Amino acid sequence: MTGIFNLIVREERAMNRQAILDVLNNLEVVEINGGDSPYILVENNEIVRQKLNAVGKSLALIVK
Repeated sequence: MTGIFNLIVREERAMNRQAILDVLNNLEVVEINGGDSPYILVENNEIVRQKLNAVGKSLALIVK
């Protein structure tokens, strides 16, 4: 039973990661820096927060 549970948990995590990537890949980019500390900046607005929250990202993590 434990093996089946572990498989289900791994598949769920993989699907969740893909859902998060799908949301992130569809956000409008405001600023990009590819230097020593690369980042991609997106607008912090209600719509973006709702999309990220819908795939399990908390407000505390979003506004970090």
